[in-house]
Amino acid sequence: MVELMDTKSLEIAQDYLPNKLGVVEKLIRFCLTLGGTISGEHDIGTAPFIPLELSADEINLMRSIKRLLDPKNILNSGKIFG
Repeated sequence: MVELMDTKSLEIAQDYLPNKLGVVEKLIRFCLTLGGTISGEHDIGTAPFIPLELSADEINLMRSIKRLLDPKNILNSGKIFG
């Protein structure tokens, strides 16, 4: 388990505060190194980072499945696969 309130973690966090997106990307990369995933069934604003976890072929396959099942783009339009 990672302790988030130790002094070193706080110093590191303060270095990244001016660049929130950089912090998010670093956290996502860290989660992936632990074998985690950045999104489950629900999009949590991670669309820009999906290529860190999935290959272009995997993303295209998901888009193709979405188009096949929802050709009029009614469901979740405007989302990564919409």
